[in-house]
Amino acid sequence: MNTKYITATALLLLSATPSLAHEMRHIGGSNGSGEGANAFMFHVGFSAEPAFEDVVNGLSISLSFHPDAAHSDELTKPVDTDKGGVVVIKEVEALFLESDTRQARVLHRALLPVPTDEKGNIKKKFGTENQYDVPFRPTMDGTYGFRFQGYANHKGRIIGFNETFICGGGSKDIDSTTGLPITKFNCVTDAVPFPGSTSEGDVRSYQDNDHTRTP
Repeated sequence: MNTKYITATALLLLSATPSLAHEMRHIGGSNGSGEGANAFMFHVGFSAEPAFEDVVNGLSISLSFHPDAAHSDELTKPVDTDKGGVVVIKEVEALFLESDTRQARVLHRALLPVPTDEKGNIKKKFGTENQYDVPFRPTMDGTYGFRFQGYANHKGRIIGFNETFICGGGSKDIDSTTGLPITKFNCVTDAVPFPGSTSEGDVRSYQDNDHTRTP
């Protein structure tokens, strides 16, 4: 078979694969601000993108270790609990906010149960090296955030964390020039109804705009 054809086909398939919308944030590092060598990078968003109301989803945390100050992709290593890595999440709090800003009022909050493995690590998603999910079902469309705390260890490099991530414009990964998020994950929306809502007053599922009625 023609090698050029195989290569072209593979590139086409890769380019057609949708990328997940997640926020990337460096924590720790040489000076504690996420910069410099020995930083951990959190890649956080919804487990399934786009995120729809009344569809089972979850918080997704992918964690990697960056040993060099330049955060080179070639040197970056996944924090893999199957290969001696430690990722302990002591608490995950889901937040439902009035808007997608860091100063927004929190309308609802709840602690989510964290699935763990036999070593006490957050359970790793099957088939991945470093993706860890906390499942839940968003019941309203609108702005969601997640606060989680714990610690991680990659070959003796240890970090503690207590971070909050907010969808949309609530990202902390902000371009200082434009004031806009560099990386972010999308907020929860209504799916397109088919064959249609059962009634105009449907508040259980799709296209109900229930976030506008939240106290």
